[in-house]
This record gives sequence, C-alpha cells and structure tokens, in this order.
Amino acid sequence: MTVASRDQGNSVRTVSTGLQAPFGATRGWIAALLVSIAFLLLTAGPTVLAEQVNRTVLPIPEPAFAGTIGRTYEDSVADFGSRILAPKGAPNVLVIMIDDLGFGQASAFGGPIPTPNLDRITADGLRYTRFHTTALCSPTRAAVLTGRTYHQVGLGVIGELATGFPGYNSRIPRSSAMLSDVLRHNGYSTAAFGKWHLTPAEDSGPAGPYDRWPTGQGFEYFYGFLGGETSQWEPLLVENTRPVHAHGAEYHLTDDIAKRAADWIRIQQGQSPDKPFFLYWAPGAVHAPHHVAEEWVAPFRGKFDQGWERMREETIARQMTMGLIPANTRLAGRPPGIPEWNSLSDQQRRVFSRMMEVYAGFLAHTDHGIEQLLIALEETGQLENTLIIALSDNGASAEGGLSGGINTSQYRNGKPTTLEEADAALDKLGGPETDNHYPAGWGWAGNAPFNYFKQSQHLGGTRVPLIVSWPARIKGAGGVRSQFHYATDLMPTILDAAQLPAPVSVGGVHQMPLDGVSMAYTYDDTAAAERRSTQYFEMFGHRAIYHDGWYAVTFHGRLPWEALGTSRSFDEDEWELYNLVTDYSMATNLAASEPLRLKQLQELWWAEAARHGALPLDDRGFERALDRRAEAGAAERTWTFPRGTGPMPAEVGPNVKRRNHAVSAQITVPESGANGVIVSSGGAPAGFVLYLRDGKLVYAYNHLQRRLYQVSSPQPLQPGTHTVGFEFHLADGTKTGAGTILLTVDGEKVAQLRLEETIGLTYASDETFDIGEEYGSPVTADYADRLPFRFDGAFDKVTVTVW
Repeated sequence: MTVASRDQGNSVRTVSTGLQAPFGATRGWIAALLVSIAFLLLTAGPTVLAEQVNRTVLPIPEPAFAGTIGRTYEDSVADFGSRILAPKGAPNVLVIMIDDLGFGQASAFGGPIPTPNLDRITADGLRYTRFHTTALCSPTRAAVLTGRTYHQVGLGVIGELATGFPGYNSRIPRSSAMLSDVLRHNGYSTAAFGKWHLTPAEDSGPAGPYDRWPTGQGFEYFYGFLGGETSQWEPLLVENTRPVHAHGAEYHLTDDIAKRAADWIRIQQGQSPDKPFFLYWAPGAVHAPHHVAEEWVAPFRGKFDQGWERMREETIARQMTMGLIPANTRLAGRPPGIPEWNSLSDQQRRVFSRMMEVYAGFLAHTDHGIEQLLIALEETGQLENTLIIALSDNGASAEGGLSGGINTSQYRNGKPTTLEEADAALDKLGGPETDNHYPAGWGWAGNAPFNYFKQSQHLGGTRVPLIVSWPARIKGAGGVRSQFHYATDLMPTILDAAQLPAPVSVGGVHQMPLDGVSMAYTYDDTAAAERRSTQYFEMFGHRAIYHDGWYAVTFHGRLPWEALGTSRSFDEDEWELYNLVTDYSMATNLAASEPLRLKQLQELWWAEAARHGALPLDDRGFERALDRRAEAGAAERTWTFPRGTGPMPAEVGPNVKRRNHAVSAQITVPESGANGVIVSSGGAPAGFVLYLRDGKLVYAYNHLQRRLYQVSSPQPLQPGTHTVGFEFHLADGTKTGAGTILLTVDGEKVAQLRLEETIGLTYASDETFDIGEEYGSPVTADYADRLPFRFDGAFDKVTVTVW
C-alpha cells in the first residue's frame, strides 16, 4: 500500500508501507496507523517555499489534492493541503502613518516637541532626510499603499473633491492592487487601524459598497474612520464594515487604536506565530482637530512664546548638530501672508502660543500611542524582525489660516475663524467643544528649514520625516540617509524585504507596473548613488519637478487656508529653480541665471504629468465638490430612510444645502409625551436637526457655530399619531443661501423662520446623518446632556425630498 505526502517544498511524494492486513481487526488497526502516519507526513511540511511557487499571479492557486480516495476512509489517505506561507524570514511590517507632521516638529528630526518613541525607532534604524510625498493626505496614502503615483490611481486630490477625470476620480483601479492585498495573498496577516481616507466619498455610507473599504482591499481587519478627519473624543468609526459608536469620559481615539492594534499583534502572534503580519497604523493625529487632554498640554506652557521665526532658528540649529542637514543649510524664505511674530499684538501672541501648545501636546500624546505598539512587539519577541516605517503624509498644515481655527467647517466653507472667536474659546481648545487648528505661521515653522507647507509643492509641503528600522537587517542604527526618494518607493521596499515580486496579475486583473524603487540599497551604504532621478509633483495646480539634483517649482496662488481656487492662468505662474545638491533647503532661486535649464524642466514636467495622468490641471478648491454635488442632485429626488439609519457620514446623506427641500415623518406620541431626535445632519460645527423637546416640535439650524437659528411649535403635540416635518424655500436671487423654514404638523404650518444665510458646501466632515437619534456631537446644545437623544415615541421612516 502507498500513501501520498508532501515535503517542505510542497512536491508530492509516495511512501510504500509494505504492510498487509489479511484479518479484519488487524486490518482496521493497521488502517488507522496508516492514516496517522499519512497525517504526520502530510502536515510535516506545510510551508510553500518562494522559489517553488509563482507569486506573480495572485491569488496563488491551491495545490491539487495529493491523497488517495478509496471506497471508504479505511482504504483512503487524507491530504489536508498546504497553507501559503510567506517566504522564510520575511519580516513583519509596521507602517506608522502620522498625519500633518512637519519635517521639523518631532524631536526625532530636530523639532521642539519630545517624541521619545519615534526617537527610539530612530536609534534602531535610519532617518531619511530627502524623502517626499504628495503634500496632501489621500494622495500620499494611495501612493504608499499601491506603489503607483497618486494620479495613476485616481487620487490626485482627496475623494471629497473628486472630478470626472481618471487622475482625479478617487476610484483606485483594480489594476493597482494594494500592498495589503499582495501581502495577504502571500501568507501575511493584515490589519489597519485609524484613518483611511481612500474610499470614494459616495461609497462611505453604512450600506457601502465595500469593495474600496479597507477590508475590500486586502486588510483582514479594520478599525478606524473612513474620512479625512474626525473628533478624537467622539469619532465616527467603523469596525470592518459595521458602524461603531465610541465615546466616554476617558475616551480618546489615539488611545483606542493604540490599544487595539497592540492587542491585535499579541493575538495574531499567539494564534499564528508562523505568519508575519502587516499592520498599518494611521492615527487621526496630528491633523485637525487638535484634540488632547490638558495633562498633555500643560508641559508645553510658555514653550512657544518666542514665536515662529525663533522656533525655525532653534530647529535648524538642532538639525545641524544632529547631522540631519548640511552645515551650510540656510532657512528658506517666508511664504505670502505669514506675518512677523514681533508685528503681532499681545492678544494674537497669547492666542497663537496657546494653539501651538495644544498641538505639541497632541503630538506628544500620539508618540505615547506608538509606545503601545513597541511594547507589544517586545512582548511577542517580534521587534527584531519587524520592518518599521514611520512617516508623515505631508508637511505641517497651514489650513488653520492666519489666526488659527476653532471650527474646521468654517475654513472649508470659506469663513475662517476670527481672532476674537479664537480668543473666546481659548480655554476650550483641545476639548470636544472645538475643532481647533493652529495658525499658518506654526505650520511654516514646523517645516523648518523649508518654505511653505501642506498643499504646496515646495519642500515644506512635500519633504517629510521618514524613519526606517529593521534590527534584524539594518545594522547602521541611528544613521542618516540623504538619497532622494518618494512615497511610491515604500511598497517596492517592503516587497523587497519580504522577498516577494510585484504581481503581474491579481484576481484575474493585469497589474500596472510599480512606479517606485526599493530603498534597500541605502541600508548599508550611506553614500550609495540614488536610484530615483526624476519625480513630478502636482497639487491644486501647484507644480514641481525633480531631475538629477535640480528642482523646479511654482506656487499657483491659492493659499491653503483659502477655500476657493485662483482665477490666475497657469501660463502666468512664475517658476523657481533650485540646485538641491548645493542648496538643501531651497534658499537660493536660480531661475534668472539658468533660464534654459528651467525651460527644459518645465517641458519635462508636462511630459511626466501626461504620462502619469495628472492632466487636466485643475486649480479649484472646494468648488469641485459644489460642482459635483450640483451635477449629482440637479433633478428632483426623494429619499426614504428607516428609523435607525446611521451613523451615516453627513455628506453621504441627502444634499439639501441651498436647495428647496422638505422633510417629513409620521410619529406616534405616547400619553406621557415624547422627546428625541427625528432627523439630524451634521453636529456641533454645523448642521440641522428636527426633534421634540418637552413635546414641542423644534427645528434648529447651526450656522458654523456663529449663529443658531431655532423655531418650535407653540404647543406640545398631543398624544396620538401626527405627521410632522419642515420645508425650506430658498429665496429668489440669494447669494448667501437665505431662505424660509416652515414648520408643519399634520399638514398645517405652525411656525416660520427666516434663515439669513445657509451653508453651501459642508456641515462637517466627521459628523453624521441620523434618523431617530444623533451620533457624534449635537447640532444644538439644547440636548447635549442627553445624547444620543433617541426619540422615545414611535415612527417608521423619514422622507426627504429636494427640488
């Protein structure tokens, strides 16, 4: 008799037993023995070795059954098959994607804010001082996770501003499988925690579709938020595809995802110690809102009273001492609009210093979250063989405007926070009552020694801190590398470490080539010749190109705190030219002395932009969203939502902004009376709500926390069934979205209210559309102490009509 088994290379072999069983009882015993032997042989070597498997076509086909099938189990041999495992020695991969962290903010890169855990990773690894991103969050994340340029995969901007062109449609194509999908198919466990911001905005509601959610793109587990930002105190979360409501007196999102990610490492290693893991940890920090407890802010009191110019000077001095930048580096110039610190009033300096203190506490707290991951790696014995990559998605942000902000929806609607508003809210900064952001001057300072900030294509927007640690492989601990690299180089670097090829086919779809190059050649050689000679850049019409040490760049006029685009022609843009070999910080513009070189680089930019799908150029800001929504909602439409709908992102719900609309519901009021939310959209930053309070029907409209419009029925509703709702009639010829609210009960108008101005773009990126209760923060403080303020009467649905 023979049995089939596998060796460790997964090839089939036959084993002759030489045993005969002429008698029934003996035959049964021998058969059982043979089955046991076969099982041991079959399971002795389940590993699929890299050199014997074609890993360029994913998923890897399951091996054919290698046992034997007789008439019964007694004369059959089982084959449990073999799992696809990663190549021997493949490391775990931990990517830490910090949001809006400038080159010169964390102590690991000479900044003024202590980050001991980033410092620790740095001590075990390498710092890259010429690493670049796209200058905006979603495009960078897409480039990192797909290994292709952001325009190639449809993420030329954030998804909320998508347009109908391939480079900007926000729909990552199937021909660009994510790193998570490639690693999962090759035997890795995969999980993501925190910010995603890669799902098309219209697909991010609780009904999906889910194919471009994290679990649809290779992550076996996801816990975090789909949008670009969220409250750290009352976040809009999903677990895999299920909405999660997380909050509490001691709750903070960074603490939550740090603990969950650390626990996931422990569980994964306990269950599958033979499998490496890929963990993508992307906190909402340090993106606005800068939410953090006062205990983290207190140590920074008075630490930034010297102002942003002095902070830049102190940072560059530390960077030189640390050997991060050349000794002849000069601070680059000042961007348009940023005032001198000494020109500010006492009130401005007091308010602005406090805002920076809150940010510093937020970053320090984020670094503490990283510690939880390192502890888990140590406890599981995985720190040595874990490739840790820590980076920022873009330079420090100036989106807070010249005076900072207390409500990010004000910025997005082109109504920036005033100094007086910020001063009045000073003691609330960092808490749940504000969506705060520091002034643009601190963003400029945080990118020292470079000029500009997030969104621009100057180095202040594109050059970010990058730390790479892998103790089992990288032996030059604490070293500095200065080769030019870009976000798309990370996926090839990780595949190189895992001994995996870039796939040519995934799920039957042919894959476009990776755009990047592996950075592994830099591990052992500080002076290794760089392998990336050219890289184009584009964001909101700002453009740049790097080629063989030279950098040509133009700022297209729109500053990051300006919601709307510029009317300037692209042909009017003034290009600058820098030699990055001799001028690390881009302090000396050589455009006038090198006109021919500049022209050649401009022509190269157009060629690269066309090749990568960056055309057509579009310099609009949030107008893109207005145009898209107007096109999508031009016709009359009716939605019907059952009670319990939500939490749905507010911007996925019906777009009623500056449009005639009506909302109605049939409710039943019990004998004891009724209270609670019927329908709401938005939250404390802005939005509307229809609810019952002490039996009265109430409509409230929160205009960017600057004015609360509110109207109610004169009398409580009597017990019984009623049809309640409101109508909004847009005023003719209005430029502010003014109109009239008619509050109705059983078809009769019971109250009327004039709204002098309504919001045209967005209520809040991290608030919800809800039926029967309100998640997140409240539209009005009228029921803030009773959240989620569930309606305690009966009703089945809400109908929304726009025309």
